[in-house]
Amino acid sequence: MSTKKSSVSTVPLYPAENSEVHVIAIRYSSGRQGGPRKRVEEIVGEVSLTVRVTDSLLVLYAHNPTSWNLNVDDGCTIKYVIVTGSKNQQVNVTGKVKPEIIAISGRNLLNAIEVERYMQFPTNHSKNDLLDSAVITKAVTGRMPTTYQAYNKAPAGSFYISERTPDFRFTFTNKAE
Repeated sequence: MSTKKSSVSTVPLYPAENSEVHVIAIRYSSGRQGGPRKRVEEIVGEVSLTVRVTDSLLVLYAHNPTSWNLNVDDGCTIKYVIVTGSKNQQVNVTGKVKPEIIAISGRNLLNAIEVERYMQFPTNHSKNDLLDSAVITKAVTGRMPTTYQAYNKAPAGSFYISERTPDFRFTFTNKAE
């Protein structure tokens, strides 16, 4: 009789220690406009992200190729940025803070946390997606997400992580009550 792995590793891959963990997960971003058409996987979308919090760790996921343009405000510290996805990802950082960038394929990341049930990082806000995001983030960093912003398609404009970004929360209710 064969059994599948169903629990996550108890040792986080990239320990957050006391840092806040901020997660942004998208399926795809806006691609290039105009020019000759290319296959979808060749189009690199761009996402702008401004960080205005101290002592943080970022987990950035995009299924399709994405260029993450990260602007870190003065006085903010980022332990490191974990960028992952099914296709090539890149991070461009502006500002005085130059965090360590950890680029790992989505498949390798999920295999490393010893969970076979996940095909990719969740990119929605259903109860299952919130739970899956919490399980994956805790296995990767040792902490639950402080904030979680997820979209199938990245919204126009920029992402912001600041003291005004809503905290990540989910609750379970007992229907028998």
